[in-house]
Amino acid sequence: MSLAWCVVQSKPHQERKVLEHLQNQGFEAWLPTIQIEKIKAGRIVSVSQPFFSRYLFVRMNIEQQDWSPIRSTQGVSQLLRQGHQLSVVPDIYMDDLQQRMANSIQKAALEAGDALEITSGPFKSWVAIFQKIVQMKTGEERAMAFLSILGKEQSMFFDLKDLKKAH
Repeated sequence: MSLAWCVVQSKPHQERKVLEHLQNQGFEAWLPTIQIEKIKAGRIVSVSQPFFSRYLFVRMNIEQQDWSPIRSTQGVSQLLRQGHQLSVVPDIYMDDLQQRMANSIQKAALEAGDALEITSGPFKSWVAIFQKIVQMKTGEERAMAFLSILGKEQSMFFDLKDLKKAH
C-alpha cells in the first residue's frame, strides 16, 4: 500500500472541524498549528492557530482509496490537484515540517522595539516604543514603553488594552 500526504483546503476558519471529521472517518490527518500570544481584553493570552490558514494534510492511498469521502466532508473546500492527479507532499518534506512544528517557539504578541499607538487616555494617538511586559505589585500586567515628550524619552507604563501596534 502506497500512502502519501495530500493537501486538503478547508472553507475559511473550518480547519479544526475538517480535522476532527477526517479523523472520525478513520483518516490520518494533521493540522499544523502554532502558539502565538495575543492581547485580549487587556491581557496577554496564548492561542493556537493554524500555521497554514485553510490548509491541512491527510495521508491516504492515492492509487486505491476513494477521494469522495474527503471531498464531501463537512468544511472541505477541495483536495489540491495538479491536473487530474492529487498534489502529493513527499514524506521527507512532511517529516521536516512536523519536526519544525514540534520545535517551534511562541511568537510574541509584542516584541521590544515595536511601535505602539496609544488608544486612550491623555496620550491618545501618540506612538510609544514597546520595551517589555511588567508584572505590577497588584498582579496586573502592564506594558513598559518609551514615549518621546518634548524631545526626551520617558519610560512609562500602559494598560495593554490601551495599546495597539502602530502601522
